[in-house]
Amino acid sequence: MKLTIQIFLLLALVMSCSPEKEITKKIEPQIQRIEQIVVPVLNLKVIKTYAWINLMPNLPEKFHISGELELLRSTNYEIQFTDMKTISLFQKGELLYQIRPKVVVDESLSDEQKKHILYSTISGVSVHPFHKIDEPMRAEFNFVEGGKEYIYTIEGITLEKVY
Repeated sequence: MKLTIQIFLLLALVMSCSPEKEITKKIEPQIQRIEQIVVPVLNLKVIKTYAWINLMPNLPEKFHISGELELLRSTNYEIQFTDMKTISLFQKGELLYQIRPKVVVDESLSDEQKKHILYSTISGVSVHPFHKIDEPMRAEFNFVEGGKEYIYTIEGITLEKVY
């Protein structure tokens, strides 16, 4: 019995000192570069936005958008040098219209703190063949000041059908 215990201890000692090495996998940390596009913030108050499709008989179908905005003072831009250039309209992520609206600054309602802006498509634009007039749209108002571009987004614009 003593011999059995000695053999067992000898085997345990031999096994614990075996030449097998523990395999450790060295993992190098991976650095991923995350880029973020920063669009300067535009401080804008939407007074009203009105979008409609002219479906009157004997006239071509036309899409229209008009409204009123106040561009509010900010440290990011000078309101007197910041102008609306285009309105981009999307439906389900697809660009349907890129419009250069008629823009008028109402000087009687503007001051050092805000620029009062009226905009309209005036005569409208031809209706895009993929425009689903019963589904809402997203509008991106594009402003520029010097070399900087500013975008303000309005979600969920619904259209009125005019007959």
